[in-house]
Amino acid sequence: MKRGLLFGFLFLILCLLVGHYTLNPPETNTESTASNRSARQEVAFETEQLQSVPAPVFEKEHMEVTSIAYDGMQFTLYQLTGDDHYYLSMTLAGTNYDLGLVGTSDSNLDRMRESMVQKTSISAAEAVYALRREEAFEILTTTYFTIRENTPILLYSLPGTGSQYDVDEDGEVETISNGGLSTSPNYLLYEWKVDAGEVCVADLREQLSCDTLVFDDADGCFAADKKIGSEWFRSKYQYDGTYLEKIG
Repeated sequence: MKRGLLFGFLFLILCLLVGHYTLNPPETNTESTASNRSARQEVAFETEQLQSVPAPVFEKEHMEVTSIAYDGMQFTLYQLTGDDHYYLSMTLAGTNYDLGLVGTSDSNLDRMRESMVQKTSISAAEAVYALRREEAFEILTTTYFTIRENTPILLYSLPGTGSQYDVDEDGEVETISNGGLSTSPNYLLYEWKVDAGEVCVADLREQLSCDTLVFDDADGCFAADKKIGSEWFRSKYQYDGTYLEKIG
């Protein structure tokens, strides 16, 4: 009799334990699975072809505003008759090339002289330069060009300010652009393949489904802000070359 009661008691405990784990499986909870996915997300890139076209020869009636010497090259800031915009030409091996619109009447000439053209390190095989076009103190586009056979070759233009960082710390720089948006920042990520004539672009705000995305060059991380109701929530991500890893 006692033995039967003991077996019955043990069987009841076993049934309760089995029932508990069946109702609450530890790794099949849908919220937990979704959280794991958002904590580590593979970055999807779209491949775009580089232009790789020679800059047009400059043959316009103009008024020279100032000359800019940079990295052994000579640039001339000029205006056209009846036009208060600023344009840029480049003299190379005795030929003048037109690099197009770079500013408006409210552009700061001193700042333009200092930072309008900058050498980058996006290619180990050849020097690539970044040319910025501004308007009302904002950078609208950044155009990348190189020099081949004494001719400036236009490679690619991206929206906003393009800045170079080795985000994933693999020894090769990526470009981060603010997309030209100041009111609702959307920082884009670019992986360069200059030798192959390609650049790969990722819209990280779209992929993270957030409202704003900002790159912080102090810690090399992306801050994603999402508004839920009247409150804002922030998550930080680190790019490792393949994935965005949530770190906070």
